[in-house]
This record gives sequence, C-alpha cells and structure tokens, in this order.
Amino acid sequence: MYSIVGAVVFFWRLGATGLVSMEGLVVDGARQMLESGQWVVPRVYGEIYTYKPALSYWLASLPLRLVESPSEAWLRFPFAASGFVMGLAVLILIGRAAGFRAGLLSAIASTTGVLFLQKARMLEFDSALAAGVGVAVAAACFNLSASRQRWGVWLLGYAALAAGFLAKGVPALAIFGPGIVAAALASGRFGRLFGWRHLSAVLVFVAISGSYLWSAWEVAGPAAFEQPLVEARVRGLGRLSEEDLAALPEASRFTTPEDGWPQGWPGRLSRAVVKPVMIWLAFLPWSILLLFAFRRRAAPEPDALRRLGRGAAGFVAAGALVLMLTPTHETRYFLPLSVPIGILCGLTADRLLECERHKLRGVIGCAIGVAAVVAVATVLMAFGFPSPPMPQAHRLGLVVAGVAGGAASFYLLRWRGRYRLLLILGIAALCAMLTQYLGVEPYRASKRNQKLQAQALARHIPADAPVWVLGPADEAGKHASLFFYLDRPIRAFRPERGLPAAGAHCVFTAQDLDELKDTPDFRFRETSRSEHVWWSYRVGICSEAG
Repeated sequence: MYSIVGAVVFFWRLGATGLVSMEGLVVDGARQMLESGQWVVPRVYGEIYTYKPALSYWLASLPLRLVESPSEAWLRFPFAASGFVMGLAVLILIGRAAGFRAGLLSAIASTTGVLFLQKARMLEFDSALAAGVGVAVAAACFNLSASRQRWGVWLLGYAALAAGFLAKGVPALAIFGPGIVAAALASGRFGRLFGWRHLSAVLVFVAISGSYLWSAWEVAGPAAFEQPLVEARVRGLGRLSEEDLAALPEASRFTTPEDGWPQGWPGRLSRAVVKPVMIWLAFLPWSILLLFAFRRRAAPEPDALRRLGRGAAGFVAAGALVLMLTPTHETRYFLPLSVPIGILCGLTADRLLECERHKLRGVIGCAIGVAAVVAVATVLMAFGFPSPPMPQAHRLGLVVAGVAGGAASFYLLRWRGRYRLLLILGIAALCAMLTQYLGVEPYRASKRNQKLQAQALARHIPADAPVWVLGPADEAGKHASLFFYLDRPIRAFRPERGLPAAGAHCVFTAQDLDELKDTPDFRFRETSRSEHVWWSYRVGICSEAG
C-alpha cells in the first residue's frame, strides 16, 4: 500500500512543470562540479556558493552524468526518491516498534502533509534535508522505545543525519540535536544516549561530516565557511555584526525586517507564539490528529508504545521551541518536523481505529471541507479562473462556506464503522494531493517558470556564448529558471569588476539596471527585452570603459 501511495506522491507527473525557484541554481552547481571535477566546494554561476553543502549538487549530478539532456523529471528523480526512501524507513522502523498498521499510517502521514507535498518533489536543498533528518528521527524513536536497542539502527540514523547535514548544514543539527535529548528524557531512556552503541554511531556522523568539512577547508580555506556561518548567525540570532558585513558585504541582504526579529518585545513574542500554529497548519490534514494525540487509552498502553509516542512528542516539542527562539519564519524550516509529527499522527490514528465509536465528526468534517475548498480554489487559479482575480473578501467567504459545507455534509452522511477515520483522512489526503498536483504546482510554475522568457532572449545571444548577470550568485539565483532554459554558460559579476574588457552579453532586470546606473564607466546597450509577471528582463552588450 505504501508503494502505491509513495509512487503517486513522489513520482506521478514529476516532470509536468518546468524548473522553478532555485532548482536551476542546483543544476548549475552540479554541472560545474562535473566540468571541473571539484566535488567538495560548490560553485554557482562561477562563484563559490557554500551557503549549503554539496549533497544536493551530488544528487543533481546523477541524471546529468547518466543522461545527455535529462528532462525535468529525471533531474528531480533523485530528490523525490530520497523522500520515498524516508517514508519506507518510517514504515519499517515504526512498523516493527508499534505494528504494521501504525507504521503504515505514520509513513503516509509523514509524506502527505501539505508542506511536505509542496517541497518533496522539488530539486532543492530542503527535500534532502527532510529525508536525512526524518530517517534519523525514526531511528532514534525506535531505539528509545524498544526493549533492546539495535546498533545497526543507530548507524542508519546517524548516517542519514550526516546526509541531512551535507544537504543544508546547521538546520539539520538544530532540529535533531535538541530533539533527541528531549525525546530521550520524555521516553525515560536518557541513559541510552551514553551507551557505546549510540556513541559509536555519533562518531560515524562526526567522521562523515568532519571529513567533508576538512576537505572543504583543504580546497578553499576559510572562504568555504564564511557564507554558512554568517547565514547561521542571521537565521539563529536575527542580526549581523560589522565583522560579518566586512567579511561578506552581500550579507547585507539578510538585514531586511523580514529576516530579523520585529521591533519591540510584543512583535517578537507574537511571532514566537504563532509558530506552533503555523507548524500545525503546515502539516494538514494529518495534523488534525494532534488534537487527540494525548487522549488516554481505555486500556493500559504497552510501555514500548508509550515511549515511542513520548519520543516523537519530544522531537516535535524541541523542534517547535527551537523555531520559536529563532527569528526566521519561513515554513520550509518546519520541514524536518514532518517525521515526528507523522509518527504522532500515525500512532493516534492507529489508536482511534481500535475504538468502536469516537466523536470526531465535526473536526474531521472541517478538515475535509478546508482541503476540498483549497483544492478547488487552487485548481481554478491554475487555469486562470476567475478572471479578473477574485477579491480577498470573496476568497475568505468561499473558505468559510466550504468549511461549513464540509462539516454539514459530514453530519448528514453519518458514516459508521470502525475504519471510517482512515477513510476520512484518506479523502482529506487525496484532496491535499489533488491540490498539489493540479493546483499548486501548475500555479507555481505559471508564476516562476521563466522558460518562455528564456526562449525569447536566447535568439539574441549566440549559442555557447557566456552570459554575465549581476551577482552575488544567490541573488542571481532568483532567476535560476531563466538561466537554466537559456542554455548558456552563466557568470556572475559585481559592479566595477568582473566583466571582460572587450564587453560581453548580459542579462539584467530593470531593477538591476537601476542599481547599476550610478556605477562609473559602466555601459549597457540593450538588444532585446522580455516581460515576466514579476520581472522585466533586458538582454544586451555590457562593458566597463577605461
């Protein structure tokens, strides 16, 4: 059953939309690794780009090496496969600890939440991070609940954690580190963290991660660590020092109000308090079950099952607390919590299925109503309906009507039977998947896919001619879809340095040209332009006089 669900979730219509967002940036980094033979320190658009370690580029290089001109589906396949393997690990580990049905429900809940569906199929850093941390969490929950811990499971968990670390760096440790301490305390197995089985597995993680970091130092020296350390301080503390800005001037982009704490304690407190609600919303429809996760059983619960639930709850609580204490509010940082939340939801669903009668009709009916309305609304948006766009008040009214209609329909149907909860959640998950595949992905592609703009601009640039864009590389990465479909070597430059003396083909946005207009001796002769829903692109010949 998991294979069927996983095949639909991860691989169905995988290449139906073009590359969007940062996907093209990862492909460029993988290509540069293949061309240079330097596999440790990533370079993107000709610049060192070490905000993230190398694993995602390694994954993207597999289809590039195996297929001459891989399609979008082939490029995304290694990332989607990592999510499939994560769900399989949850199924096996939680199934052995709590029974097959609990393992199956946990695996499905971990891989069909709204946030996971949105990110798991994308060729980006977050999917590999979530898969690595997810397997590590499942392994830890298993060993902290079992009567006899297994060394091989610890090794599996910390090898997967090393993969998560190599995918995105510090966020993997920020979620897993406090989480395993909280899980061990909650399950009453804190002493197991000091046993030789656990400590030797930790050493495996240290050896893998340390080898990578040492290799990066050998290749690039301190430059290999400037970018990730500065970003970690900003994401964790919400501020930059003068030393940070001196070492990495482009880090000033992190100083916007959105990246730091709001001014004043009321703003900080409100952002911190709202994050648990945001986490809960991010993993709908399954997170509805968290409202009933700590309801007492009618019969005594086995010790192993109780420890398993407490361990998963420890990971969720510690992860939520870490996110509350940091200024970042982007939902992609919640993604490593998908497995502990999925385990809690799976155990709760398994327990509720044992009951002949339960009073969840109103709550689950609302969940179905929300899922169905969101699915219909996003599908209509994807196909350009309604036109002109529906006012915000009308959208809100549609959601309220959908929730009320879903709840009323549920009460009228009065479903019976001990498997009705599974059926209900299946319907809600199906709505979420339809929302993703028929609504969110096409809608996202229509707004972020710049294939048409690339085709229009490519006619004015000779084949294989290098194209220069305004750096730094991560800022240029906003237009990674354009650069991927432009199919030309892309090189980033900075004002007053970096351009060839004889001039070069350049691609700018109108905003870039506004920034460059006061640059001494900079010249740009426009030859063509193309309009995107967010950007106005200009292509031409640029040079630096004198």
